[in-house]
Amino acid sequence: MHAVGEHDVRLLLGLKVNFDTLTMSWITIGVLAVICLIAFMFRYQKIRDFSHKANMLLGGKKTRYFTGAVFGIILVVNFLGFMTDSTAFWCIAGWILLLLILHGHELQGILEALYRFLKDTVAENMPAAAHSSFNFIATMFIFILCANMIGLLPIAGFKSPTADVNVTLGLALLVLAATIYYGCKVRGVKAYLLSFFQPNVVFFPVHLIDMLVKPFSLAFRLFGNIFAGEVLLMILYFLIPVAVPALWIAISMFIGVIQAYLFAMLSIAYISSATNH
Repeated sequence: MHAVGEHDVRLLLGLKVNFDTLTMSWITIGVLAVICLIAFMFRYQKIRDFSHKANMLLGGKKTRYFTGAVFGIILVVNFLGFMTDSTAFWCIAGWILLLLILHGHELQGILEALYRFLKDTVAENMPAAAHSSFNFIATMFIFILCANMIGLLPIAGFKSPTADVNVTLGLALLVLAATIYYGCKVRGVKAYLLSFFQPNVVFFPVHLIDMLVKPFSLAFRLFGNIFAGEVLLMILYFLIPVAVPALWIAISMFIGVIQAYLFAMLSIAYISSATNH
C-alpha cells in the first residue's frame, strides 16, 4: 500500500514504469473484455435461457435485491476488517461475475444504448468524412469510464489508472495523434499543414501553440478530477468508515461518467475542427 501520489516504480525492459498503474490498466482492460464477452454471449438464446432460469431460481425480479444485499455484506465485512485484501478482491470479482450472469441481458441493452448514443454524437458533431473516427472515440470513452470507476472499489491498492498523470497524458497524446491523422486523411496533408497559416502566416505560432496545449489541458483536467476524488475518498474512509464514503462513491461515479464524456466530447471537437474545410 503506497501513500497518496506515490507509485510502485519498477524497471521493465530497461525503463522505469509505475507498476501499480500498469497493473490497474491491465485489470481495467480485462474487466472490459469480460463485460463485452458476456454481453456478446447474451446474443444467443441458450445463454439467455440459462440467465432466465438462474433469475427464477433466486426469486425473479428479487435478484436485484439479492445482488445488492451480497455487495452490501461484502462492503460491511471489509470495512469491519474481517476480510483480507485478496479475499475482498475475489469476493467483489465473484459478485461482478454473478451480476453479469444474472443481468447480462440488461447489460447488453445498456451497451447497445451506449453504442447508439456515441454513434449519434459523432454523427451530429463531425463531418461525414470523419465518421470513421467513431471506433477511436468509443474506445477512449469506454476505457476512461471503466478506469474512473475501478478505483472506487473498496480494495486496498486499487486505484484508477486515470489518477496517474502519465496515463491521462498518454491518452491525450493519442487524441493529438488522431487529430493530426484524421486532419491529413480528410483534408490531405498539404491542405492540413496550410491551415496553420490561415488567415495569414502571422497566425502560425498561435495555431501551433493551440494544438500543443490541447493535450495538456485534456490530461490535467481528467487527472485532477479523478486524483482529487480518490484522495478525498481515502480521507473519508479514515475518518468515517461507512456512511459518508458510500455517499461520496455515488458522487464520484457521477464525476467519473462526466469526465469520460467530457474527454470524448473534446476529442470529437478537436478532430472535427481538424477535418473541417
